[in-house]
Amino acid sequence: MTNRIVLLIVCCLLLFSLSGCKSQPDSALVLEQTTNEAEVLKKAGDSAENVENEKPILSAELTATLDRLLKVEQAERLEMEKAYQLMKTQLTLVKTDKKEKSEETAQKRTNKKKDAEDVGKEVASTPSPIPTPTQEPAPAPTPDPTPEPVPAPTPDPTPEPTPEPTPEPIPEPTPEPIPEPEPEPFTPFRISMLGNSGMEFMTMADADTWAGDQFLDPTSIWYAEYTGWFTTSVAYQIDASGGVDNNYRYTVDFYK
Repeated sequence: MTNRIVLLIVCCLLLFSLSGCKSQPDSALVLEQTTNEAEVLKKAGDSAENVENEKPILSAELTATLDRLLKVEQAERLEMEKAYQLMKTQLTLVKTDKKEKSEETAQKRTNKKKDAEDVGKEVASTPSPIPTPTQEPAPAPTPDPTPEPVPAPTPDPTPEPTPEPTPEPIPEPTPEPIPEPEPEPFTPFRISMLGNSGMEFMTMADADTWAGDQFLDPTSIWYAEYTGWFTTSVAYQIDASGGVDNNYRYTVDFYK
């Protein structure tokens, strides 16, 4: 289409130049100029046609490039969505794990506290042995003394002369006994070892109360590594003659 328009323009210019040859003496120069202009217009038409033909090629390359970029962007978006889902899943697992660990720790503490209460109840409910009093044998009844026979009255004999009273001897003064010094009061002392707690209590109830508090206190050294305790008695020698009281004091021994 463009070539036809260029040819029509060239023909018009030729006719115009030929009609002017009669009046103008230098018609050859005009014809040469017209020919040059026609060649220039033809080259311009060819260039325009080449541009029109190259447009589909450029559009196809641009479309391919845009498609490729779109695919890359979609792939990157899918990767980001996968990474986000994976991160979300891992975060959920971490939260679930932390929740399970905290519940397990709370359950362990509850079980420890319950075990300690059960042990304290068992110890409190165990009656301490009551010493049986020893009965002394009752003395046998003594028989009534047999009454002696009353002698019959005898007639008064002939009175004898009354002897002169002899002077009583003067008793010698006896020295007063020197009081012996009173012994110093005896201080009881321990003859058995204490438990690993190193503590000593007056009663078993005091020992169990202290051990239960230590066993449930997170800041205590007996909290984490030990699973229970024993309350045992401590023996003391209570007098100078060697008397021993096996339940004089009480101590606590923790075990793992």
